[in-house]
Amino acid sequence: MERAHAGETVTLNLADVQAVGLEILLKFDAYCRAHGLRFYLCGGTLLGAVRHQGFIPWDDDVDVFMARPDFDRLIALDRDDPIGDGFELACVANGKLPRAFAKLYFTPTRVVRPYLKPLGGPHVWIDILPVDGLPEDTRVYRRLLRLRNFLEKQNLVAMWKVGKGHRKKMILENAVRYPLARLFGPWRWARWMDALGRRRPYETSGTVGTLVSGRYGLGEAMPKARYETPATVTFAGYPFETMSCYREYLSGIYGDYMTPPPQNCRGRHISGVTMARADYDDLLRRHPELRAGHPELTP
Repeated sequence: MERAHAGETVTLNLADVQAVGLEILLKFDAYCRAHGLRFYLCGGTLLGAVRHQGFIPWDDDVDVFMARPDFDRLIALDRDDPIGDGFELACVANGKLPRAFAKLYFTPTRVVRPYLKPLGGPHVWIDILPVDGLPEDTRVYRRLLRLRNFLEKQNLVAMWKVGKGHRKKMILENAVRYPLARLFGPWRWARWMDALGRRRPYETSGTVGTLVSGRYGLGEAMPKARYETPATVTFAGYPFETMSCYREYLSGIYGDYMTPPPQNCRGRHISGVTMARADYDDLLRRHPELRAGHPELTP
């Protein structure tokens, strides 16, 4: 585990990164409540709420759903009323992130991305995933998923550091994809993915899900009536909303979601995180429980 150290900067361990993720989520929740925006916990964050009442013990990022109308309104609102000092909304529409979804950064942090170039995420973040209309015909949906997967791979490879990867097969596959990916660049791939998600308007669709940022295919599709009906779950001691069909959703993407995966499948998303010592001291004041993990830091 990474250890924080005294000096000008502090290296965050897993508990620290989770605390920062919670900070971002709570700030986002307050902003959405103030502006009448709805979001739901989803993915591993929702699974953590259901199975652990907080973060999955080895997880370090936060995922939330936003219906496309609220997602677009969030981006428009942030232009005139930013979310707050130390926080930055990044997406393809505002020119801060070449991806088809949004991230909310906590800018006092710095993240080293071993494989992606810095524009892939230089700070600790939460992911804000747009929910769009989906075709009810599974054959049409499968074709869309194949196109989405192609665009996603090209988008990522365009940001990938050449020759980097944790598997030799990945390095070789990315090398093959790189000429085409680089030809169009990450911003164009991201805009094509964004346009793909908007093909079927959320407002007139009976089935919805996150096409542009999903990983699990057919299992992520939900009846809109059940998606729009909220349920409440507890995450890290705080109540948050999710969709009423969350059990079916979790089964669709994870299968037996109450059984933890084997040890070799428990990966992290964010590592190599640092903060200025003064900013970290502020974090400790808000989360004094973190001090137990860093006895070398004196009050």
